[in-house]
Amino acid sequence: MADTQLEFHCPELEPPAPSSTPSLANARDPLKKVVQLQVDRVTIKMIQERVGEHFGVFPPDLKLRSSSQAAVLPRQVAMYLVKQLTSASFAKIGREFGGRHPSTVLISIQRIEDRRRIDMDLNLTIGKLFDSLR
Repeated sequence: MADTQLEFHCPELEPPAPSSTPSLANARDPLKKVVQLQVDRVTIKMIQERVGEHFGVFPPDLKLRSSSQAAVLPRQVAMYLVKQLTSASFAKIGREFGGRHPSTVLISIQRIEDRRRIDMDLNLTIGKLFDSLR
């Protein structure tokens, strides 16, 4: 391959069209929006901390393989909120909650959705957590 010559073809890039009135303030607006989105972005860790704080459970306990009711409901609520507030896949959520299978995550989320319809206290709690994270 020593004798091989590579040739790259790139189309000519056109310079951006000049704006009628360039302004430093206008140039900063898009940057401010990007920075604000980064600040406002809800993370799985944030959700785990907020849910743990609300239910009196340490965030690492949400990742344990415990089936005690004290850990199950907060974990399911946290998974539900992660799915609602982030773009994380079921596989990603499962990894962040102790290596659970994606189908386990799906079932947990469905249980919370079903329970929200009949348990008004839980529905109110999830609404408050949702609002505090947004």
